[in-house]
Amino acid sequence: MTRRAHAVGVQIYRCAADKNDAARYEWSLKGPEADLFDRTGNKIGKHYAGPTWEARDGSTVVGEVAARANSPDPNAVAWLAAEREINFGSGAFGRVRFIQRLRTVGGNAPARRMQSSLDGE
Repeated sequence: MTRRAHAVGVQIYRCAADKNDAARYEWSLKGPEADLFDRTGNKIGKHYAGPTWEARDGSTVVGEVAARANSPDPNAVAWLAAEREINFGSGAFGRVRFIQRLRTVGGNAPARRMQSSLDGE
């Protein structure tokens, strides 16, 4: 393991027409937005759609989900193992090959049903 980080952020969902029934609407994941912190609480980067992890030095790893497991908390998003798809830069994330998303809290789509696309994000 080269680095351990704690993330604080959100999963952003949008209202969209159901793929099988255009008269119905459902929540679909737009993407995550999270800040990454080291063990001492210093911000070291951010996480966003891709899935992408970007260090403060600009180095980046874009991953591809290799495995997923339901969180023990039914209200939390799944735990993931991501494998590097591509890296950019030579800094902190420039050589990262694997990422694990563990111990998630919350983040599932809203429970309320959508009435129309006008309900928004």
